[in-house]
Amino acid sequence: MANKMVVICVDDEETVLQSLELELANKLGDCILELAQSGEEALEICQEYKDKDYDIPVVICDYIMPNLKGDEVLKMINQALPHTHNIMLTGQADVSGVVRAINEARLYRYIAKPWEKEDLFLTITSAIDHYCQSREVEESYQAMEKFIPRELLREMGVKKLTHINFGDCIKKEMTVLFADIRSFTTMSEKMSPQKTFSFLNAYFELMGPIIRQHNGFINKFIGDGIMAVFPERPEDAVDSGIAMLEALSVFNESSGPDAPNINIGIGIHSGRVILGTVGEKNRMEATVIGDSVNVAARLEEMTKAVKSPLLISSNTWELIDEREKYLIRYLGPLDVRGKIMHIPLIEVYNADQPEMRACKQERREEFRLAVKAFHEGDRERACGLFSAYQEADPEDTVVAFYLKRLR
Repeated sequence: MANKMVVICVDDEETVLQSLELELANKLGDCILELAQSGEEALEICQEYKDKDYDIPVVICDYIMPNLKGDEVLKMINQALPHTHNIMLTGQADVSGVVRAINEARLYRYIAKPWEKEDLFLTITSAIDHYCQSREVEESYQAMEKFIPRELLREMGVKKLTHINFGDCIKKEMTVLFADIRSFTTMSEKMSPQKTFSFLNAYFELMGPIIRQHNGFINKFIGDGIMAVFPERPEDAVDSGIAMLEALSVFNESSGPDAPNINIGIGIHSGRVILGTVGEKNRMEATVIGDSVNVAARLEEMTKAVKSPLLISSNTWELIDEREKYLIRYLGPLDVRGKIMHIPLIEVYNADQPEMRACKQERREEFRLAVKAFHEGDRERACGLFSAYQEADPEDTVVAFYLKRLR
């Protein structure tokens, strides 16, 4: 174990504590031995070492003590330190007290007084070894969960990572978000490998918590891209996308003069996906696949063409209840690479700079009429409306996209 370990002995008789100290002090290696003459004192010692991030593998406690009895003390210790092994050491415990300690304090063993020295020592060392092994397994499990999201397992109905089987899969309605850094390859060519990874990790550290705060989870990192899934409400994904863009703006402003300015594109789509394991028996991965995942990825790609940072599909928009809080422009069914059908796209511009946001709000009816003419095939009218719009607001990249299509 990396942390220091503490063994705590609890008994209201000082002579018993002295005997335990004589028998154990020089036999527990690097473990610290602490003595307590009451349950209250034992609980204080446990809290003190817990706050210091020490491991407490074993607590040895008498049963008959003033105020708090041994089973009550061990129950409270088990609630605060569920991995600690509790040993009851007494000659006066009744059966009900031992049963309560077994059921409510996960009693590791009961040893009667007077004890056999060798038996006591072997019990304690065995408990310490078992504690270390259990913690090692748990730490390995926690490390593995960093590679396979716990939320994904929960959605699949898998309680533990060890329970997942090759080929397990279910279908669910979810919202998928793809986010990608613009021109990252060009940026990385100007940085050392170490700086590239430091830069990427700083960006992911910024975005990860935002996704979790909005009830989503990251399914995978794809180079400089993020694929996130939102199992509950589609607006969670849209709110997350807006918050990611707002956080990025602050991130860019606070970065040093030599740091590159980051721009990202975000695509969001709702639909049926398949959650399951893919790969082969010796190397598999839990992931989310399906047509809806592909559509979200294509929407993210479309943000490059229209140069708008956040696009959502009409599928997602139709599932949102509180639409009034979003600033949107309907772009219509534009060609998305890899799809035979045209997908209606919607631009969400809540995270735009205030001036751009105000201009889009002011001229949204003019924009709507231009888009309508475009999709109705009235090219001359569409070109005229978009050209007039561009003269008033030359910074609007979506208008420039439509004019390029028309010309």
